[in-house]
Amino acid sequence: MTIEYVWRGTFGNDEFHVLHAEAFETRIFDDDWVSLTERHSLGWVTANDDGQLVGFVNVIWDGLVHAWIQDVMVARSHRGKGIATQLVAIARAGGGLLKPEKVFSPAAS
Repeated sequence: MTIEYVWRGTFGNDEFHVLHAEAFETRIFDDDWVSLTERHSLGWVTANDDGQLVGFVNVIWDGLVHAWIQDVMVARSHRGKGIATQLVAIARAGGGLLKPEKVFSPAAS
């Protein structure tokens, strides 16, 4: 297993919906998450294993100075391997754009 982590990585709506439904134990939605994240997020991190989306975290912001981490998701099949920890670490760094102390993360506080 080699996980590839990418700040503002590409993902498809269908694979996102499956991961989201599994992570939050809910139904599969049909929203356009690709457009929503591009429009409303400072960034996000994808985790892929052999081309399959197995993790995701979103960095929401107010458009000014505040950013926070939301929707940390890891596929059931990949849990317990440190993927969420790595997703949050990369999100906190903001792809090199942010100072880590400026992003609120409950796990880091």
